[in-house]
Amino acid sequence: MAAAYCTKEGINGFSLDSNSMFYAENAVQALIEEVDLTPKPGLVDKRNNGSHIDMNRTIFHKSAYALYDYFRKAFEIGYQFAGNYECCMNYLVQYGIEAEKCMYSATKGVNTHKGMIFSLGIILAACSSAYRNQESIRHLCVHLASEKKDADRTGTHGEAVLDSYGAKGIIKEARSGYPHAFSAAKIISNCQKQGTDPDEARLRALVWIMTSLEDTNVLYRAGLAGSEYVRKGAESCLQLHGESFIKALEKLDDCFIEKNISPGGSADMLALAIFLDKMKDKWAMDSICC
Repeated sequence: MAAAYCTKEGINGFSLDSNSMFYAENAVQALIEEVDLTPKPGLVDKRNNGSHIDMNRTIFHKSAYALYDYFRKAFEIGYQFAGNYECCMNYLVQYGIEAEKCMYSATKGVNTHKGMIFSLGIILAACSSAYRNQESIRHLCVHLASEKKDADRTGTHGEAVLDSYGAKGIIKEARSGYPHAFSAAKIISNCQKQGTDPDEARLRALVWIMTSLEDTNVLYRAGLAGSEYVRKGAESCLQLHGESFIKALEKLDDCFIEKNISPGGSADMLALAIFLDKMKDKWAMDSICC
């Protein structure tokens, strides 16, 4: 295996059991750290519940912990079926359906992490596949997501946005190799190298995502005008630093709540970026992103 694609611990002595626990624990922690990060405009955090009347941090925490077993299974599937992308994706979908049931049971019917079941499942499977394949984690994500069959229409918000605006949302992002998540992970890492506060580094990554992501949550709630409003607000915030940056985010949070805007797709990409940033101590960054 090429050195660029080996973990820092090396490939010898690989333990599927211990590694699946390690990756699943970090996946759960990434979800918790994302929701706790404050202030996030229009999103649930320590400041408020954003533009949501049915969600809070406690519900998100319960949901994250409920997904631990699924995250372990996703990692194990990726290792066991490395190279057989169609089979791997079929199993991820199968176990993902069961994970959704666990999520809804923990949240009493609230959809907190349905998108993350899909996306973190793919990334975890890609991480384990990378132990056996000479490809970057990002490229493996592309292979896996390309095997995702279009589901039967069930009247979801995503379908409504696709019909109205032609936006393909998370499926398009996944089949492109999660460009926003992987780029945001680099932003977090680079900001911290420059001495930026860790929370501000993550917030800057979130705001950068908001400037360009085709966020179907925003489109569904606020249409094209709302999407443009989010982009301009995010671009304005990125011009600031330190306390001025945080104050601008708080002001934008108040505006988003007033307009019922919630950039949930951007939050999902941030959670993936947080997870990927955590993995930089296990993988060389090039083997994750290139």
